This record gives sequence, C-alpha cells and structure tokens, in this order.
Amino acid sequence: MIGKSVNATELYEKAARESALNHRSVEDSTYTVKTPSQLPLSSKLEEDFGEAMETMPEASSSESQHFPALLGTMVHRLMEVLVSTKNQVDVDMAIREIISEYRTPTAEPFEMELSTVLSHVAEKIRDGGYAQTNGLPQDILGTLLRADEVYCEVPVCFKEETTGVPVIWNGVMDVVYLLDGQWHIVDYKTSADGKDLDVKYQAQLEAYRKAFKATAGYEADAFTYHIASAIISHG
Repeated sequence: MIGKSVNATELYEKAARESALNHRSVEDSTYTVKTPSQLPLSSKLEEDFGEAMETMPEASSSESQHFPALLGTMVHRLMEVLVSTKNQVDVDMAIREIISEYRTPTAEPFEMELSTVLSHVAEKIRDGGYAQTNGLPQDILGTLLRADEVYCEVPVCFKEETTGVPVIWNGVMDVVYLLDGQWHIVDYKTSADGKDLDVKYQAQLEAYRKAFKATAGYEADAFTYHIASAIISHG
C-alpha cells in the first residue's frame, strides 16, 4: 500500500496557521482582581493626612506624600497591638517597636512627632475612644475586648461571578468581631476629613461584606471608625 505523498512545506504552513499554540487568545485574562480599599470613593475625599504635613517643618513634596500613608499604617498597627494583646501592653515600648518596624530615611527626621501622635491615639483609644457619627460604639477598644470573637488584619480573597469577567476580591479587613450573635466589620480611617465616611467608602464596605459572606458564610455589617487625632499639629 502506497501512502499519500505530502508536501512538507505545506504541512508546516498549515500548522503555523492552525496550531493552538499560536492562538494567543488563551493568554487573555479570564478574571479581574480588585482590592476593596482601592475602590473609587462615592465623593472626593483626601484619604490620608495631607493637612498634617502643612504643619511639619521643612517637609519636601515627596515627604508630604510619603508621611501621611506611613502614619496611617502605624496607627493601624497600633490598633492591632492594643486589640491582640487585650490592652495588656507597654504602650511606650510598642510605639518604639512600631516606629522601628516602619522606619524609613524619609520618616526618620519626624520620629518624635510620630511618637507623639501614636501616644495620643493610644491614650484616646484606651480612654473611651473617639466620638463617631455613624452609630458605631465610641469605645471601640472596650467593645472589641468584650466581643465573643475578634480577629485583626483579616485577609480576604474570593471570586465573585459577574455577568462579565469574574472578579477576584483581594484585601485585608482591619478587624472583624462577633458580639451578641452579630458579626461586625470595622475599617479604621485616619483621614483628615471624617465626614460621611460610610457613604464615601460604601463600595469598599460592601465589598468586605460580600467577602465575609463568601468566605466565612456569615452576614455582617460594616462601618468605618474614624481616628481623628492622627493628625500632627504644632499649634
């Protein structure tokens, strides 16, 4: 039986045209990754401490952009320490360790100011907290210490099926707690403007609620807690 003769050149050309290895569509992203904390705000808001730098001596523009975010990170870390140790911590030592942990050449000249702000925040939080306008308990530390369960810096990652490309939500919730049978999500905000934060961050809060429901299986409410005094003032 004589086989059918073929042209090698034609075969190579056909393979180049039809091979799945050459179909680049398989490399297209099949999902979108979103971070709740980076969702657009419902209205314009200065998210961190831009106003704080106006009082800082000899601060360059790059320092002005870097310092507020760093200060906010330190405040979040301080809250985590207070809650996770059940308020049984040497605050001065904790603040020194936090500043050391996040030390950068840019922030080093301002470490005394950072220490002052963190000390004031710790004092305020341990002494009844900050007045809130959204119904969240002012004494957030006392509330968390009374909770049946409490978790700090809770990572979330889940896929939400949508009508288009699926969305993978990836982020960290500041604190989640269970009290009297109800789960609550709290997102600390250290922005200069504390007005209507729950409205401005409603997309972020809703994403956290969805994430908690999808990963833990429980319904939860979600609110911001404004730490207003995390603004340096030399007045």
